Amino acid sequence: MVTQTQLVHYEKAIKGFSRAIERYPRFFDAHVHRGDVYRKIGKFDLALADYTEATRLTRRPHEAYCGRGRVYVDKGEIDLAIDDFSSAIHSSRSYDWDYPEAYYHRGNAYAIKREFALAIVDYNAAVKLNPDYADAYLKRGIAYSAQDEIDIAIEDYNAAIRRNPQLADAYYLRGNAYRLKGELDFAIASYTKAVELNPKHAEAYLNRGIAYGTKGDGHLAIQDFNETIELKQACAEAYLNRGNAYCLKGNVTRGLGDYATAIELAPDNAQAYYNRAIAWLHLQKWEKAQADLGTVQDRGTNVSELFCRNYENTADFERKTGIQLPDAIAAMLTQQEVQTVTPHLWPNLFQSQNGAVPGPAKQQLP
Repeated sequence: MVTQTQLVHYEKAIKGFSRAIERYPRFFDAHVHRGDVYRKIGKFDLALADYTEATRLTRRPHEAYCGRGRVYVDKGEIDLAIDDFSSAIHSSRSYDWDYPEAYYHRGNAYAIKREFALAIVDYNAAVKLNPDYADAYLKRGIAYSAQDEIDIAIEDYNAAIRRNPQLADAYYLRGNAYRLKGELDFAIASYTKAVELNPKHAEAYLNRGIAYGTKGDGHLAIQDFNETIELKQACAEAYLNRGNAYCLKGNVTRGLGDYATAIELAPDNAQAYYNRAIAWLHLQKWEKAQADLGTVQDRGTNVSELFCRNYENTADFERKTGIQLPDAIAAMLTQQEVQTVTPHLWPNLFQSQNGAVPGPAKQQLP
């Protein structure tokens, strides 16, 4: 998001570059830099026009191709972006020089397409050409995480941190990786460093809260979810997880309120309906529980699989809670056969999100 102060600065820059182009129409750098500014303020068509003109004004148009490729990424036209980054690479190679930024941005484009092996090849080239390229190590770590190569990802996050100790996202992503490995203390330390560097890093608070919840510290978990909500009021995952934490502490009524907000913010989130259904079961509100379980089924989610993450079967639930389930609800919780599901007891409802790409980790269910 461009601030008003930045917008004023950018508009002055555009006027300056425009004056230069009026005086020298073939001024390559002015076209490229004006294109950069147009891209930053979201005027993509004007940026494309400047970069395209720049490609015609020099024998070394790699910067113009790379800039235009970044616009295509912003517009969601990823294949066109890859073509331009490739043109930038070929252009620079024709002069016996390689352009690490083009490899980096092409790697990002491949990652958007979830072609992580190709992305890693490009990130490898970027860091070979520029061993201090912290962002390339960071993005390569993300690609390795997406391929479940968590230890290699951690090595890349560490490499990014060594090159740029102020890179908050590197600590955040390292925290995600450690949490996936179950190394919660290391995860919490990484999230803590991320929020020290960037106190507005909502996802770091969210994921640290989940890590605290996994350790059974509901109080610290709730504090972090509160921070997340203050920074990102429409974050359904924060309400969902805070609802879990309240339920862990025995405050099911507060938990229900948070589940309701999570559903309001993300009406298609089957997990929130399931969480709320289990909360209704603890309060023996059978009709409400049955309605929410039905919604979970309507969204194509296997209710019995979710249930067996925390309870071996309905008898296990009844033994642990002292609550006798009605036959209709027991049938909903057992009607779909589940193969080889490891049960998680109530205190372990905080589970890791599959994968470690940037973004908040969704909570598993009670």
